[in-house]
Amino acid sequence: MARSTVIAIGASAGGVDALRDLVAKLPEAFPASVLIVLHIGAHRSELPAILNAAGPVPAKHATNYEQISSGQIYVAPPDHHMIVSHGKLRLLRTPKENWARPAIDPLFRSVAEAYGPNAIGVILTGYLNDGSLGLAEIKRRGGIAIVQDPDDAAYPEMPGSAAAHVALDYRVALSRMPRLLVELVNGKEGKEAAMPNKTSQPEAEGDSPTIDGAKFDRPLALTCPECGGALLQSGTGCHSRNEI
Repeated sequence: MARSTVIAIGASAGGVDALRDLVAKLPEAFPASVLIVLHIGAHRSELPAILNAAGPVPAKHATNYEQISSGQIYVAPPDHHMIVSHGKLRLLRTPKENWARPAIDPLFRSVAEAYGPNAIGVILTGYLNDGSLGLAEIKRRGGIAIVQDPDDAAYPEMPGSAAAHVALDYRVALSRMPRLLVELVNGKEGKEAAMPNKTSQPEAEGDSPTIDGAKFDRPLALTCPECGGALLQSGTGCHSRNEI
């Protein structure tokens, strides 16, 4: 995979420990950008400081319109969605998605659109299903879909949802994930066993994703200029979540 790879990581409950353990084993000269969303709501976040103490790759809270650089970890700040647009990070106080702001799906959708096959999406421990739709979009656009093995996660529901609804490339224990990411970023096929999803079929181009049998309009990495809601694309055009 090209060195312009962007790795988008989503985590919720149990995520601080999981993220700390993951970044601790990344090498200092890591040739990729790492974008992290942790479900923290509007609460103060010390995650960049925790990650800086854990490993050699520098971590910081993202700032609006910041240029994305390799060898850097960017963390979504409290109460803001973080997305990618034209090679820069955007911070948005648009409506919550999946009961969260910051949420994982907006980041994953924008990374899928911006980086296509150079995107890697990772779902770690957490509750509910945030990130499943976004990870499916990364996969649909040619990127790599990875989840922490639910049996290995402190809270298996979120990676379990992604495993049930996305045609995964890898499903691995957290302890083996840093090595896998290094191999993928350096252009080598990961040595971990690929875990294709056997309970769902990859979506055809243009199909809307489904979760638990419900069909969703396809989300876009855009917001409505009038109401600020996240935009969805359907067969009848684009509309905001606030219109549903």
